[in-house]
Amino acid sequence: MRRRGSCPQGGRRNAPAKRGFTNTMIGTYTQNGNGEAALSLFARMLREGSEFSEIALSSVLCACASIFLPFESKQLHALVAMPDKSDVTWSSMMAGFVQNDLYEEALRLFLTAQRNGVEMNVFMISSVLCASAALAASVQGKQVHAVVCRAGFGANEYVVSSLVDVYARCGSINQFMGTAISL
Repeated sequence: MRRRGSCPQGGRRNAPAKRGFTNTMIGTYTQNGNGEAALSLFARMLREGSEFSEIALSSVLCACASIFLPFESKQLHALVAMPDKSDVTWSSMMAGFVQNDLYEEALRLFLTAQRNGVEMNVFMISSVLCASAALAASVQGKQVHAVVCRAGFGANEYVVSSLVDVYARCGSINQFMGTAISL
């Protein structure tokens, strides 16, 4: 006889809901500067064999960066090699790097995504443009601008705003003005 509330699947009745909650908690801990708690919860998920989302993975990478854990961060980078990456995975990781001032890492990841034929999206482009602006990296900014033109993202206000920021920070006044006028 089963107890009330028990589950014949070994306690997995609410597994999808629990997974979603746990993934959300990892992100919340990271956003609130509690990287240790985020990593602890992620480690528990791994020990239990729980599935995690791409967003949780990005949050864990940010947590490693925020508490300066390069070894753990490198271990998580191995997860980048997971076979079922989507543009959301790539975008989340780039945004995480940018949010933690790891601009060179965001640019390297963008190049890797391009080499792997990943479909670009506006979130990815905006993140890499923010990294280019922060580094005042005009060459990379111009290269991403070319991707923007080829991919047809030139009408997106966030992308155009990020492009203006790149050119302004790089001191490229003529290109800044040309991009600003297109707004």
